[in-house]
Amino acid sequence: MTLSITSNDKEDLSRLGEGSRQPKDERFLLLKRQHDLTGRDMDRMREWFQQFPLLSEAHALKEGFLSIWDQKTRPAAEAACAKWQANIPTELAATFKDLTTAVHNWHDEIFAYFEQPITNAYTESVNRVAKDMNRMGRGYSFEVLRARILYDKKARKDGSVIETVLVDDDDPMTTDFVFQRMTTAATRKKKITRVVEYGPYLPTLARLLEEGYFE
Repeated sequence: MTLSITSNDKEDLSRLGEGSRQPKDERFLLLKRQHDLTGRDMDRMREWFQQFPLLSEAHALKEGFLSIWDQKTRPAAEAACAKWQANIPTELAATFKDLTTAVHNWHDEIFAYFEQPITNAYTESVNRVAKDMNRMGRGYSFEVLRARILYDKKARKDGSVIETVLVDDDDPMTTDFVFQRMTTAATRKKKITRVVEYGPYLPTLARLLEEGYFE
């Protein structure tokens, strides 16, 4: 989502002077959820919002849209979305047009999330990692690309967990008659620890990519 600014805002920006921080320098700050901001972050945001009121409105709309996903039911989410769209000011309608169009065209698919909270976020993340790795490798074959993603030791280690489970105890039973009589009614169990792999850990793969590990 790209935010546009008015001609007056552009004139204000040009008067900030060389070396001054620009709103684009605060991109990641603007993208953070408001409840994740520190006190210092909020102070910096307020300074920008005082200079650029339209940016303040756009940020409030961003927060309003994301808060839709805090709703617990589909009807509540749909009502929150309708209220959010009604609050978009005319001067920001074009800025949010792509988003509102997507919500309209994919309404049922989007709000089905509140009935079955499953997304394709994992698939999208895997696709991005694969594309980045392919770009860095300058044309890996499919087999090599697949192997590097699935079998990287560092990523697989972070994607594994150690768990303790009860399994049948196959050790020979004792010859003690009393002990045998107590245990014949149920199969004896013992605790073991084992490593369970869930595949490569995507955040680790992304970090390794950024560090140039696959180049």
